[in-house]
Amino acid sequence: MINLKQQLDMIDIPLQITNNYSSLYRLAGDLIDCERGQYEDVSWVNNKGAWPNRIYGINLSKENIDHKLEWLVDGMKSGRMPKIIGTSQFTKPENYEMYFEAHGLVKTSDAEGMGLSTKNLNTDFKPKTQVVIKKVSNQAELKDFAKIVTPNLFQMDMSYVKPYYECISRLRETGAADFFIAYDKGTPVSTAMVYYSEEVAGLYHIATDIPYRGLGIGKQITIGAILHAEKKGYDNVVLFASEDGKHMYQQLGFESVCKLGRYKLKQ
Repeated sequence: MINLKQQLDMIDIPLQITNNYSSLYRLAGDLIDCERGQYEDVSWVNNKGAWPNRIYGINLSKENIDHKLEWLVDGMKSGRMPKIIGTSQFTKPENYEMYFEAHGLVKTSDAEGMGLSTKNLNTDFKPKTQVVIKKVSNQAELKDFAKIVTPNLFQMDMSYVKPYYECISRLRETGAADFFIAYDKGTPVSTAMVYYSEEVAGLYHIATDIPYRGLGIGKQITIGAILHAEKKGYDNVVLFASEDGKHMYQQLGFESVCKLGRYKLKQ
């Protein structure tokens, strides 16, 4: 079988992953008029704790990194900037972790950047529970989407449902993203979002209610979202997965192509 890198030799997959989520954060931030900075050396979207909320695009030199990190840390402490910094293989300088540590920034998690050519999508599995996958078509369904994602993915209390819902409602209206819900006997139990940019479709906000995990529902909704993107003309799909979720995506045919990090201030 031809591997992902050979199939997509005209596309730099890690760059497409970075560009896709950067585009998503910029658009989402603009739609809700939250504080946002866009510079050559650093960018951020600050929605006061609710999604979208991240510093990203760190592209610093050894000559200015200490000064810039002092500025960022001060902004994080004061609330002017998000509490989270996201990194990728394009974060500069290459030894940024050493500088992060010196300024009190610690890694909280790693994510696996993954890519899939839809030609390699593996749909051959038997779920323990068969669910109905539906594309969100109204505001009530989108509210159900927000009620699943907020506690299960973001691990936030339900007070954050409203600002998240308001953001994805506007995002859905642009047509740049599609939203999907899995229903088990009429009960919404799992979600997935697809954001479209350039050559790729990015999968985000894949979440499943705790009682329904381990039943193959996450695979079903992921496959449904991918097939929908393929029908829209997108042959390449990207995502970033947690260590726990990576195995599921590998079973579907995704390949790991890069690492992404998440940092915050020491408590």
